Amino acid sequence: MKRVLLIGDIVSHGKIALSTMIPILSKMKLDISNLPTSIVSNTFDYKISELHDLTDYMRNTVEIWETLDFQFDVIVTGFINSEEQVKIIEKLLSYQKTKPLIITDPIMGDDGELYHGLPLEIIDHMKKMITHSDIILPNVTEAALLLDEKPSKTISESTAIRWLNKFNGLGLKSAVLTSVLINGEYYVYGLNLDGEPFRIKYEVIPYKFAGTGDIFSSFMTGKITQGNTVEEAAHYSSSLLSKILKMESIDITEIVRDVPIERYLDLID
Repeated sequence: MKRVLLIGDIVSHGKIALSTMIPILSKMKLDISNLPTSIVSNTFDYKISELHDLTDYMRNTVEIWETLDFQFDVIVTGFINSEEQVKIIEKLLSYQKTKPLIITDPIMGDDGELYHGLPLEIIDHMKKMITHSDIILPNVTEAALLLDEKPSKTISESTAIRWLNKFNGLGLKSAVLTSVLINGEYYVYGLNLDGEPFRIKYEVIPYKFAGTGDIFSSFMTGKITQGNTVEEAAHYSSSLLSKILKMESIDITEIVRDVPIERYLDLID
C-alpha cells in the first residue's frame, strides 16, 4: 500500500481540505498520514475567518518523524502559510530515502484574485514550494500568480498552452490547469509526463461549492498513485466531480455549499 502524506489546513466549519481528502484517498486504498499547516475557522468565501498557525507543531512533528524514520511514497501539499513552513517541508524531504512524488495544489485564490485575507507573500511561498514539486494543480488564477501573469477569469487556449510550457520550463514533470474558461466552456488543460498537452472539457454546475479543488486534487492523486497517466487521472477526476455535483441539492440562500463526500465514496475506485 502506497504511503501518502497530506500537508494542508484543517477547516473547522466546511467540508474541505484535509477533512475531504482523507476519506477519498483512504477509499482509494492508500495509507494516509497528514501534517496540518493551520486550523481555519471556516472557508474564505465568508470574507471573515480565524486562522491559527501550526508552524511550531509542524516543526516538532517533522523532527519526531525523522527519529521514527517515517518514509512516504507521495506527498501532497495544499495550503501553506509561510516561508518557514516551506522550510519544514524541505526538512521532511531531506531525510526521505527515496524522493517522494510531490503533488502541489497551490491554494491561493480564484476568480482572478487572492482569497480574502491572504497576504501577497503567499505567492512567494508557493513559488518556493513548486521548485520541489513534480506535478502542480493550479486553477487559472493561481497559475497566473505563480507565473507573474495578470490574473483573469478567462484565458485563450494559446495562453493555457504557453503557461503549461512555462511550468515545464521550471522543471516540473507536469502541470494541470483547472477551471479554464474559453468561449463560455470549461476545460482542464494539462501536460502528460512526456510533455504532450491535453485538453478535457467538463460540465460546470453554476453554483458555488466549497472544496471542489480538494476533491479534484484527491482524485488526481489517487489515480496517479494507482498508476494512471496524468491525462487519464484528469479525465476521471473532472468527470466524477461533475457527476457528484449534479447529484447535490442547491439552496440559493447559502453563501457556499459543502459537498458531503462520504455520501459518494461508493462511486470512487
